[in-house]
Amino acid sequence: LAALAAAVVLLLGAAAAAMFVPWDGDNPDRAAADPSHSTSRDGSSGSSTSKSKDPHDSTSDKPKSKSHNKTEPDPDPGGYAAIASANSGRCIGVAGESQKSGDWVIQWGIAAETGCSKPHEHWSWASGYGEDGSDFKIVNQNSGMCLDLDGTSSGAKLIQRACRDSHGSQVWDRTYSDTKNGWDYFAGLRNSATGLCLDNQQKQDEDNVVIIVRHCLKDDNGQMFRIPA
Repeated sequence: LAALAAAVVLLLGAAAAAMFVPWDGDNPDRAAADPSHSTSRDGSSGSSTSKSKDPHDSTSDKPKSKSHNKTEPDPDPGGYAAIASANSGRCIGVAGESQKSGDWVIQWGIAAETGCSKPHEHWSWASGYGEDGSDFKIVNQNSGMCLDLDGTSSGAKLIQRACRDSHGSQVWDRTYSDTKNGWDYFAGLRNSATGLCLDNQQKQDEDNVVIIVRHCLKDDNGQMFRIPA
């Protein structure tokens, strides 16, 4: 009887020890060696060091959208020439021959009579801007400043301002129309930031008219300008 009792004790001890051996489905040895491995209640397994991807995580590997804000390098002006309104025949220059930032750009003096010969009436078309590099900054010879706007809506006035990274307000494109009598005509000088075009307010016979921008109109003579061919 004593021997039988001892055998029962040994069997119960072995069974109790077996209950504390970690189990990992197909690989019990791995479960015992890797404490980070766990088994869920539904029988699926995983590692405590893995992370699910957060769809709102800004560092995810989703393609990033491209930025359209391009840095505008300093202009490299070349030759200078006049710009004149085709509607009035008057030169486009800076009011009072000013070299001060923020001063207006106006029409003044008949081009056929004066030849738009003063430095404040001369501009350089510095290229290399826009998506394909075909747009311009228009730099005044007298001040070294760029053609800019004092606002963003229709009716904003043209001003000169120190050339800078302007987010497009100093960047312009032009639409060629015709060449005659030694002038190249452009049907629209359009501002990159606003999409608005230069306009002389349909003032044919007046000096000191501030040049503005308005919605671009087809075949509008007030928005046609010319430069020497």
